[in-house]
Amino acid sequence: ACAPFWEGRGGAGTPGAERAFEEGVAYMGQADFQRKDGTLVPVDVSCSMLRGDIIPPGVVVLFRDRSARIEADGARASLLARERAAREIAEDAAEHWSFLARVRKALLDRPDASGRIGALTRLLVPEYGDACAFCPMKTAETVDVATVAGHVGGNLFETLIATVRGEEMIAQVIRSARSWQSGAIGGSVMISGVRIQSWIITPVIVRDEVSGVIILVSIDRARTYAADEVELLTSAMALAGALIADAKSHEIETELRMAAQSALRDLSRTMETLRESETRFRALADASPLLIWQHSPTGNVTYANAALW
Repeated sequence: ACAPFWEGRGGAGTPGAERAFEEGVAYMGQADFQRKDGTLVPVDVSCSMLRGDIIPPGVVVLFRDRSARIEADGARASLLARERAAREIAEDAAEHWSFLARVRKALLDRPDASGRIGALTRLLVPEYGDACAFCPMKTAETVDVATVAGHVGGNLFETLIATVRGEEMIAQVIRSARSWQSGAIGGSVMISGVRIQSWIITPVIVRDEVSGVIILVSIDRARTYAADEVELLTSAMALAGALIADAKSHEIETELRMAAQSALRDLSRTMETLRESETRFRALADASPLLIWQHSPTGNVTYANAALW
């Protein structure tokens, strides 16, 4: 076993035990030894010259099995890799929830539905696109442009969704309730004199139904949204859809309550007018010298003025 190291064949560039003996230098290296069963065992090798008055002089060669250390290093590397992966997941989750918290706060700061829609579109620009449009449902597979944020006008989005490609993609998003992006297949489009490099359509889902879509366009450069970004946008739109629907429900409830209160006030005024009219009629009838009375079909008197008495 020592022969390779004595002859300098312990590895590329290793001095071997012979050189350690001749030059009086220590040697440390690594090698793979073969067991009797033919398997290899990795070892650390160290050679040191015997010093002093020892006769004959020689070297001490130590071998240390490093299999356990290699296994421990592998386990440590695996743990570090898992730790890095867990940290990345935690950071992504923190970013995910941070964005959703921003969406929730921005929308809850506005009590009305239109205000919440505007806050949503402004929040998405320029972080997720150069311009954004909220488009509520118009028919089963078409939408209207309601609110726009960014440095383009609403006519750009109206023209975009009116194209054959736009109509097809919006219908596909509504049917599948899943996002679609042009960056996934490439290609830009010229709309109203503006070159749109890429765009993404994300459904706004309320109570498991698509209530509209959000369209984000990139003008300065083409953008492809990663799977986690699409997932984040989808989650944000679900949250926003619920908050917008809640605001609309509150507005409807407020309108109904105000309508009911108005109807009650009208009824109260009508009843008061009727009572005043009845009072005037009674006073006029009682002041008449003529007999005025009313009876039922059976002949019972149901009303008579004062002249009867």
